Amino acid sequence: MKNKPPYSKSKSNFYVIRENDRDIEVAFRYKEKLPDGKEQENFNELNVLHFVANSYMNSCICIIEKIKKGLHNKKDDIITLYLPLMFCFRHYLEMKLKLLYVDCANELFDKGHKLSDLRDALNGKGYIDVNIFNSAIDYIENLENNYPEHFRYIVATDYKFTDKLIIPKNVCDVIFNYINHIETAAINARVNSMSTNK
Repeated sequence: MKNKPPYSKSKSNFYVIRENDRDIEVAFRYKEKLPDGKEQENFNELNVLHFVANSYMNSCICIIEKIKKGLHNKKDDIITLYLPLMFCFRHYLEMKLKLLYVDCANELFDKGHKLSDLRDALNGKGYIDVNIFNSAIDYIENLENNYPEHFRYIVATDYKFTDKLIIPKNVCDVIFNYINHIETAAINARVNSMSTNK
């Protein structure tokens, strides 16, 4: 059996990417050499949460772009990509709330998965105004409460299959605007807190 070829490395602020012929490894814990020649291990939970939240956000944007291109030619894209879009958006919100909680509270979260509970736990913990999440959370929790099939693969919690799925034609714009609003507000709040703490 051949040995695995050595990885080539590239580094971001959050992780190191190692790649060989078969795999791409995203290493959140890695060592780097300091100018004095010593090695330092880098790891931070925020980096992992940031990576996951951004992955779901980028997935949403890719799906939205695909749907928007398909709407001019056919409805198949919005029909087949709606559920993955909602899944990714719901997870983006959850991971963004958890990321901000860890960043603001400087402690790991144990608040479960309900978006409004996560928002409430984050409230007052630091630099972020949790109200930036209100509309998006209301949108998702309304679907979860009234149309649970949007997150259960068209199967309700009692395992009964739904007769139909109603897809808002403006869903791409709605989700994109929520993401844009949250990201812009979070970045501005972070920048303001850093300039205030100088």
